[in-house]
Amino acid sequence: MKKYDNEMRDLFHDIMSLHSSFGAGMNLLRQTMQEEKEYMEMVSLIEKRAEELFEKFKLFKQKIVH
Repeated sequence: MKKYDNEMRDLFHDIMSLHSSFGAGMNLLRQTMQEEKEYMEMVSLIEKRAEELFEKFKLFKQKIVH
C-alpha cells in the first residue's frame, strides 16, 4: 500500500477540492436565487404601484372630461 500512498492522497485532495467547488457553486446558486426572488418582489411592487397610479389617472381624467 505504501507505493500508492501518494496517489491516494492526491486523489483524496482532488475529491475534497471538487466537493469544495461544488459547495461554493451551491452557495452561489442559493444567493442568486435569493437575489432573483428579491428582484421579482420589487418588480411586483412596482407593477402594483403603476396600476394604482393608472387607476388614479383614469379617475382624474374622468373628472376633467365630465
